[in-house]
Amino acid sequence: MAFTTETRIAGVLFPIPKADRVQGGPVMKGEFYVVGEHGKFEGAAWTRTAATGNSAGSDFLAVLLEPIGEDGRPYKVYGALYPSTDKRTDESSDYYGQLSLTSDRGGPTLRSAGWRRRTTDDRKAAYISVAMGPPRQKGAAVVPASKNGAPAQQGADLPV
Repeated sequence: MAFTTETRIAGVLFPIPKADRVQGGPVMKGEFYVVGEHGKFEGAAWTRTAATGNSAGSDFLAVLLEPIGEDGRPYKVYGALYPSTDKRTDESSDYYGQLSLTSDRGGPTLRSAGWRRRTTDDRKAAYISVAMGPPRQKGAAVVPASKNGAPAQQGADLPV
């Protein structure tokens, strides 16, 4: 499965218990899928600190997805989720970011949004529901975020 700028991806990231974490390893793991297609693939996230730009000095989640390529082998796609600070409604995303579709700077991307959730059977078990999709067109109006993966704004706390 090859991603394009029209691809829509959904998934979840669950925190790895602190006792099970490996130094330098991910702090969250989960599963993702391409909307409308069969098959799931793995994803993980690491806590990082932004070195440059508007988010310099802020923690964010560096995201790695490993979908299965056309040749049947997994390949790696990288992105980031930044905590939102400008939530306009309760349904606005808690995280925003991008997923790079190539290793080239300035190459095609998908926009990303994440929402903090709790499991229904254990209100203490937190996870992040993630949606990725086509970038917003320049000049397009910002639509209030929904649980379906609408746009996100900037900065807040990480769940790990």
